[in-house]
Amino acid sequence: MAARILVVDDEPSIVKLVTATLMARGYTVDQAFDGHEGIVQAKLHKPDLILLDIMMPGMDGVEVRKRLLSDPATKNIPVIHLSAGGKGILPLFITDEKERDGAIHGLINLCVKIIIERQDASVEGDRLILRRFRFDPEKARGLGVPKGPLFGRLQAGEAISLGGRVITPAMVQTARVTEIHIPGLELYL
Repeated sequence: MAARILVVDDEPSIVKLVTATLMARGYTVDQAFDGHEGIVQAKLHKPDLILLDIMMPGMDGVEVRKRLLSDPATKNIPVIHLSAGGKGILPLFITDEKERDGAIHGLINLCVKIIIERQDASVEGDRLILRRFRFDPEKARGLGVPKGPLFGRLQAGEAISLGGRVITPAMVQTARVTEIHIPGLELYL
């Protein structure tokens, strides 16, 4: 039987992404969109793991965890707190000491692999390198591409022919590279 995971977050888009990712890997996933609902779902379904947002309106994740710990029916369910908090995702793991390193390793590994699968990204040592490409209208105009259908085709990722030469989408893109330093990243993969 697949492990059951409860995802508790007030952001529906995050719940949807995490749910889809976990279900694609064979987990059974329950959802809650606030702290009160999270407690109800935890008591009802007794999940194997709870992924719990820290910053939620009303009852925050820290308070939810305290209430789960004080209830004999839910006190032994492992919880992983996740929060963006405006500073990027910072995981705070609430596990026992024996499991902490394994949980951290597993979550970092999973997150990096998902990013690499879905983004133009690579790992170089302890840095995760993200590349984002976007259509640059100035570059297109500089190559003589008029606004209109040809502009739109380039923007949609299609090569065009203009005056006997081929203009590819790569010729009219600007790249933005972001490097994220993750100490020990090379050890996680």
